[in-house]
Amino acid sequence: MKKKAGMPFSFEIVLAILVLTVVFGGGIYTGSKTVSNYRSEHLKNECIAIDGALEMYAMAHQSVLTDTTKVSTTGKLLYENSRVYPANLSELSVVQMEFGYFTTAINLSKFSYQTTTASNGKMTYELGVTLPNGSYYTSPRSNK
Repeated sequence: MKKKAGMPFSFEIVLAILVLTVVFGGGIYTGSKTVSNYRSEHLKNECIAIDGALEMYAMAHQSVLTDTTKVSTTGKLLYENSRVYPANLSELSVVQMEFGYFTTAINLSKFSYQTTTASNGKMTYELGVTLPNGSYYTSPRSNK
């Protein structure tokens, strides 16, 4: 078959370029979503690791709930314990260096953390992080 004069590209070449462009664009899009999902999951896993470290800290630092203190009929003092959480995450990093509660690779400045103390002395905390997509992730043990 003779090619027509003046047509530098054939239909097959245009089709091949189109297919390659679609495949390349799809790969870039899929790759960027994969990286974004990895970063989000990594931050969530770090949040869960800090959650565990806060619980280990609290198990070693307990107080007495003031509204549960009673004297039994036999003269024994009865009370319930409450967990005490650090005032800020920098206190947790000091414990991390001494006991290895979590990895030093976690950058604590990315996380928001605050504690709340009820009138009876019970403490809760809220730990969270802003994910790359802009949503806010709250740790599973927060406010419990």
